[in-house]
Amino acid sequence: MNKGLAALISLGLLGIAANYITLLNFHSEQDTCSFGPVSNAEYRDYLAKARSLSGIVTSSLSADDTSTSANFTKLFETLSSGKSDVYSRLAIMHAVLRSLGAEYRNTNGTNLDQGKSDPFVAAMNKTNVVLFHYVLDVFRIGAVVIWPREAWVIATLAGPRYKRPFAPTYPKAPGELTIIFHGPTLERPYRTDIEPKGSCPPIPGGEIAENFSLSRK
Repeated sequence: MNKGLAALISLGLLGIAANYITLLNFHSEQDTCSFGPVSNAEYRDYLAKARSLSGIVTSSLSADDTSTSANFTKLFETLSSGKSDVYSRLAIMHAVLRSLGAEYRNTNGTNLDQGKSDPFVAAMNKTNVVLFHYVLDVFRIGAVVIWPREAWVIATLAGPRYKRPFAPTYPKAPGELTIIFHGPTLERPYRTDIEPKGSCPPIPGGEIAENFSLSRK
């Protein structure tokens, strides 16, 4: 074989290997979380249940972000049925996204103050929603693409001041939580400003937690 061709093939194989080596990092530290009264053992139980139900998302993949968002939210709603307290719902949210291989990055990190303020206090006073940012390599959920592969996934929790949806994928009322999927495209590459900040999503303080619980009306 021509040496130049062999070198080219080797480089190509190395490129492919480098492209997929990130799949070996499962970010196990992100599964050591607890959520107030929800222990890590309870979280891991939710994680196991989410994995058993993940076909709701992986068997219904769509090039349409709105449909994919609906499937993510359906998985969350299936697992959180009957749960109204914010701590359980945040634990289930994280379990759902982790079960699909998503990596938690930060909360409110793309807002004006880059997530420096307490996101729950901010939602009570001005922002109306709490935005939990995750990154997901779509290869993990069965999408066979070479590049770009990183989707931006936002779990959106509506605060007590929330009035109406900004878009069909947003929550419809205070306390509701939806998952918004932004698939990778050449026109809209992965957001480089979603910087990591901790391994676990924050939770509200006990004195304001009820403001973020789901109403049973």
